[in-house]
Amino acid sequence: MAVAGSPLGSSGLPETARQQWTIFAAALSQDGMMRVSRNGGRSYPKRFRQRVTAAHPHQPATISVYNPEAGTGQLLVLDFDVPKAKESRAFDPVAQVHTDAADCAALITRCGGRYIADVSPAGGRHLYVLWANPMPWEELYLLTLALQRRYPRTLDITPHSTPHGQIRPPGSRYKSVNGHSPGFQELSIPLEDALAALTQPNDAHVWSLLQQDLTAELNHAAPTRHAPAADALTDDDTAGWKNAPRDNANESWLPREGGRSPLRPDLAEIAVTGIYDPTRYTAGTGTAGHAVRQTILNSLAARGWRLSEVRQLMQDGTWPGLTSFFDRYPASSRDSALARDWKNAVDYVLQQESVRNSDTRVSNPHPPVPRAVQVVRTGPLWALNVKTPEQRSLPCRSTSPPLHHLDPYQQIRVWWNAVLLAEHDPQRTRDWGRAGTSIRLVLRALGAAAQMSGMMTVEFGVRCLSLMTGLHYDTVADILRILRDEDDAFLERIETRRGERGDLYLLQIPDQYREMALWQRWRAGNIQALHPVFRLLGGGTTALVYESLTTAPTSRNDLIRMAALSPSTVSEALAALLHYGLAERTAQGWIRGPEDLDILADFLGATLLVEELRDIYREHRRQWHDWLANRLTVTEIVEATPSNGQIPVEPAWHERSTTAQEPTAPSPPLAADDDLQRLADEGVPAWLDEPPSDDHLPAYIPERDPNWEDIWRKEVERGTNPLTKLTTRRTAASAVTKKVHRVG
Repeated sequence: MAVAGSPLGSSGLPETARQQWTIFAAALSQDGMMRVSRNGGRSYPKRFRQRVTAAHPHQPATISVYNPEAGTGQLLVLDFDVPKAKESRAFDPVAQVHTDAADCAALITRCGGRYIADVSPAGGRHLYVLWANPMPWEELYLLTLALQRRYPRTLDITPHSTPHGQIRPPGSRYKSVNGHSPGFQELSIPLEDALAALTQPNDAHVWSLLQQDLTAELNHAAPTRHAPAADALTDDDTAGWKNAPRDNANESWLPREGGRSPLRPDLAEIAVTGIYDPTRYTAGTGTAGHAVRQTILNSLAARGWRLSEVRQLMQDGTWPGLTSFFDRYPASSRDSALARDWKNAVDYVLQQESVRNSDTRVSNPHPPVPRAVQVVRTGPLWALNVKTPEQRSLPCRSTSPPLHHLDPYQQIRVWWNAVLLAEHDPQRTRDWGRAGTSIRLVLRALGAAAQMSGMMTVEFGVRCLSLMTGLHYDTVADILRILRDEDDAFLERIETRRGERGDLYLLQIPDQYREMALWQRWRAGNIQALHPVFRLLGGGTTALVYESLTTAPTSRNDLIRMAALSPSTVSEALAALLHYGLAERTAQGWIRGPEDLDILADFLGATLLVEELRDIYREHRRQWHDWLANRLTVTEIVEATPSNGQIPVEPAWHERSTTAQEPTAPSPPLAADDDLQRLADEGVPAWLDEPPSDDHLPAYIPERDPNWEDIWRKEVERGTNPLTKLTTRRTAASAVTKKVHRVG
């Protein structure tokens, strides 16, 4: 059946369909593949999968919505289906599809986005929204779930429900009805607009605005913890105002499921005319005019309006009545008065029980991505404020300064998004090699530690991280060295040799994943370190598979991709989880089992094992603290020794006692001699002569000492150097060592 107004080619195919297929099929396909149906569009088997060709296949064909190998996609497909409208008992299914598709297209346009739209011969409609960067399929799937909640009667989310989703593109032949195809998918917008949407994909700003408009719906699809903007007012003691999410203009806003709703008719009339009945409104301590304008703003806040939208209608003359209520203020103060009243309106709505139980309940996607974060900053040192007992600032050389528009918990969430992106980055995992699983466990422990402290800085020791990862503390130290030595690293060590406290690390977001990590929604729940039970159930790989399981059925292939592990490893982990009730297999896929991790850990003895390790590490810490307490520095030696007394040699680590020694009688004073000469006569100190090893810790020697510098200056002025003995002895020892190595 030819499309009306489309001339037929030599093969009987409409030129419009041929042209649209040639332009859009290959451009929209996310992996360059298509599936051709051999039964008139009833099914599209994988065995008929082939490369997208410029030539029209003449049969119903679909293209891939995602790249199934990478699990990502740049295409958001919205399928408004007539059969689904019939199932929902719509009075006119085709008209309902047209209405919902038009409303969704207006939503995309309002957010500054572009789209491609087509229509089928049966009345179904597709909207295609291209993005500048590929995103994980779960992010696009969550967005379609939110849109389905707004358009429940017509929107079919099947194309986005799996990484193997398919869709018929513009120009594709429609499925056969009674043995004959009624036509083709045709563009429903001008070709110029469709080409503009194809060549100019939507950016992060459009994504942010779209997620903001769907905040209430997204909260049902994947609840997230609200994180207020960093520059929110701090002098307000109203909890509701602090918890209100922010719109793109950084103003408080209460999102409403289904979008904003119109103002109540009687209040809309007052907003236009400015005429009201003073007896209907309680003035309280103010005037009736103040009460009625506050009532209008309260209603607007509860109905999902934003302050910028209210301000626009007041400025363009749509609501002159509402504008007149602010005439009592000077022109320069009217906008601040409006902002103050809007703040009170949001606070009032949040405090109402009926509103707290409605669809305007507070929820929040991550704040919008500012355009400036797309620029990679490389510059000099910047100051990092570290909330330690000393309350000091440390210099950091990270290539990306912190995200000042986010609080620490939000920054941790963005860092966690970057970690998940790195785990699915083939180049990064190839560089990690066989240590990849251990690195992923250490990153999870660092994220959990950051959440415990509420800062992007972590000062947990290797033994503490060992308890959180199931790895030996020497392995943890090696992993930390690997992570901080990467070119675009997740860690920066900003302070070391801190005595009783561990090294200080800064969690940083690699520039490679920075923009995409800000695009993605924050994952719900806390970052979990390795549970003790997995020490006895296969280690980190089993924990990673368990982490990927939810209450929603997931296929084995999807688990392989989500856990970023090999098929055999996932199969072994699922067998162990199934045996101990931590996983269950259903007809639709794998889900988490009912067994409790803590109870299972107690039953298998994993809890006792961790307690024993904790006791061992406590003893290590006690010995370390004793050694620190008995250690003598060069400064202490010089200050405690008379000018003509013997300078003691600091004992080696294995010669030190962990307990304080009894004081002994002082040695008899020697003949007066030069301090440096006497030190040279004592020979090489034990701590300098011993080769470094894991069990022999070098003593801490200050980099500068005024007393020693003064002695050195005097000797240089005399033209002598009593330390020549030391230098000669060390040079000779080094030469002997090199000769032995050459002989060996």
